[in-house]
Amino acid sequence: MDLYELTMLAGYFEQGIHERRATFDLYFREMPFQGGYAVVAGLDPALDYLESFRFHEGDLDYLESLHLFG
Repeated sequence: MDLYELTMLAGYFEQGIHERRATFDLYFREMPFQGGYAVVAGLDPALDYLESFRFHEGDLDYLESLHLFG
């Protein structure tokens, strides 16, 4: 997760649409293993990761220090 998703989430809350279903892409920034292509299979591990994702105290402290969220 990066700051883009968090700022989008903040916008959804501001607009009162945070309980609507939303769609985001799941991607990686660089090709793994210096490869020229990637093959992806199995959505279940990605969904498991997202469902169990939690912020740690240090993460929350950092986000608060950015003063981006009300």
